[in-house]
Amino acid sequence: MPITVNVADSKLLREPIDRARTEGEAKGEAKGKAAAIEKILQRRFQRDVPAGLTDHLVGLAVPTLDLIFDQSLTAGSVEDALGSYMPAKTRDLNG
Repeated sequence: MPITVNVADSKLLREPIDRARTEGEAKGEAKGKAAAIEKILQRRFQRDVPAGLTDHLVGLAVPTLDLIFDQSLTAGSVEDALGSYMPAKTRDLNG
């Protein structure tokens, strides 16, 4: 007779499962916010947006991304929106 173990009910595994779920949700939220920032800046400043901006921003904390998002709506330039989070290397603006 096989033994059935419900992993979701395991006290030993519940904490790592919950932690992984929470981390995954936070990463997903950060990715979504970073992509939204890039989209706003692309619409407002077209060719001035650094290549790979979403990937650059995705590691930031969600409250920081919220601040950048708000700044992106009214900033006069990409640099104003991103502030100190502006990537050092930007794409060629002539190409």
